Amino acid sequence: QRFRLSDKAGERASHEGSVPIFGGLAIFIGIIFSLLFWTDFSNILFFIISLLIVFFVGIVDDLLGLSPYKKLVGQTISILIVIYSGSIQIDNMHGVLLVYDLSLFFSTLFTLFVVIVITNSFNLIDGVDGLASGIGVIASLFFGLIAFIMNQIDMAIIAFSLMGSLMAF
Repeated sequence: QRFRLSDKAGERASHEGSVPIFGGLAIFIGIIFSLLFWTDFSNILFFIISLLIVFFVGIVDDLLGLSPYKKLVGQTISILIVIYSGSIQIDNMHGVLLVYDLSLFFSTLFTLFVVIVITNSFNLIDGVDGLASGIGVIASLFFGLIAFIMNQIDMAIIAFSLMGSLMAF
């Protein structure tokens, strides 16, 4: 009674009846085991820590319900770990809207904004069965291919690991 272990059909969900909410647990376990098997863990430790934060925020939200502010704080901490520990951020717009190089401050803010928007967009479309995982598979495939072509093997392995774990859904 205290924990919400299944999602009931409602205004944001397209399914009929009750559906288990722990698909994220299976995806998380699939990614972690794949990364342990295929990568040098020390190269992507920042990513694993960030993934753990998002995972635990999602689990607590599914079980108890979190306010949007608390979820936003968890997402922000997770993204800042990736930005500062992994040096991964959007620092050049390549002429889009006549903007080229971004300062460190604006680069951090813009990256934070983009990742939060994408993360919460996936959260919103998750109510339609298979839609979030289908889009995630397609995006992961192309991100993985681009990373592989750019010789960023660790990023390609992360993308393909996500793609493989989403294929079950």
